[in-house]
Amino acid sequence: MSNFLLGNLFLAGSILLGSSSQIVFKRIASSINIEEYTWSALKPFMSIQNLAGLGIGGVLLVAGFVFWLLALTKLDLVYAYPVACSSLVLVSLLSVVLLGETLTPLMIVGTCFILLGVALMIPS
Repeated sequence: MSNFLLGNLFLAGSILLGSSSQIVFKRIASSINIEEYTWSALKPFMSIQNLAGLGIGGVLLVAGFVFWLLALTKLDLVYAYPVACSSLVLVSLLSVVLLGETLTPLMIVGTCFILLGVALMIPS
């Protein structure tokens, strides 16, 4: 397997794991109603269910970072970083599907520009 293909597999894993962690964190944060930002406002995060979710999100985030480091061993940063930024597209899609958030037409246009930029980064 070529270094480029292996690096892109690591990069895809990094994007998938990192994006998934953000969805987990958002779901937990959305379930808590914070009225004022004090230390006592952190109490709802300390339930067993939320701590388990934060743990899962943390594991996904760390695993995504490990995959990112592995990708950097195989790919140039000038290529890897812009492609990794395409995780914005995945997070947007997962937010709509899993969290019920909405995308405005302008957001869709912006997402298409991101995809176009990533497509232009693929070496020929």
